[in-house]
Amino acid sequence: MMKKKHTLQAFIFDKLQSHFKKTSDVVSALSNLFNLHPDGVYRRIRGESELRPDEIEIIASEYKISIDAYIFKDSDSVLFQFNPFVKPIKNFDDYINELYAAVKPLSELKGLTLLSASSELPLFYFLSSPALFTFKMFVWARSIWNFEHIQKEKFSLKLISPSTQEKAHQIWDIYKVQNTVEMWSLNILDSTINQIEYYFSIKIIKSKTDALKLCTALFDLVSNLEIMATQGKRITDKSAAKDSFKLYHNELNFANNTILIESEMINLVYTNFVIPDYLRTTDTRIVKHTQNWFSDIVSKSTQISTQGEKSRKYFFETLFDKIERLKGRIEMG
Repeated sequence: MMKKKHTLQAFIFDKLQSHFKKTSDVVSALSNLFNLHPDGVYRRIRGESELRPDEIEIIASEYKISIDAYIFKDSDSVLFQFNPFVKPIKNFDDYINELYAAVKPLSELKGLTLLSASSELPLFYFLSSPALFTFKMFVWARSIWNFEHIQKEKFSLKLISPSTQEKAHQIWDIYKVQNTVEMWSLNILDSTINQIEYYFSIKIIKSKTDALKLCTALFDLVSNLEIMATQGKRITDKSAAKDSFKLYHNELNFANNTILIESEMINLVYTNFVIPDYLRTTDTRIVKHTQNWFSDIVSKSTQISTQGEKSRKYFFETLFDKIERLKGRIEMG
């Protein structure tokens, strides 16, 4: 185990350890990074020799360790990473590759549980539907990323390339096997429904057929979600653990989408800041505050996965009804 001291160097190695399963992995990584003999790395870990300023800079940059988090740890300042500052989104591949880079390491965390509270259906579920994923990318390209060529285009179900669709499905494959606790309200589809109806009304969705295909895709997705909630897992494999997908119905109006990642190695909080962009922090005070908040929300919610059949039936019938009413308005349009 690494020796704990209240120094910047100890702080750096403590944060660095969260990226690896054991200390020897840290030693191996830094030996290669600095072309050092392992003994030299161990001496730095034990505090027998000091990290040079350039080594601190390289470690902080390579492993996204905030030095400010050490300097301001006793203040009321909280440090976040903001993904557009890392790499602005200029095309669809930029976004999906960034999302994949964020999700893939999480899948390797031991003992991972993901808790989320959303004002709309989490993006991960849209990734399982090529039509709905394409529509969401189109909406964000027009309204958030301001892609110039998209501003001049009508919506097309063929907008996203097969390779990007494949990467999106890989992210869904990672997400669907994770242990999650999710808070949804009956408004979970409202944003998507409003977007479909709006773009159809201003003829950005150029055909009634395409609009109805989106309705069908949304209906199919909700049908799958109901099955997932009933069985308490997102995959049909009989060996999959039941209750890996815990779904709660809560009618609080969540102002943003918050995700808490808990694991044996690291805890993180993600929160949307101008959807779909997000803020990310490992600040222990924010993590603890978020854990307490989720605990309170769960206690005031109704579990509708595996149990609460009556409540679950009401919940999903309400969602189906919203889609059918949208479909009716489009057919009359």
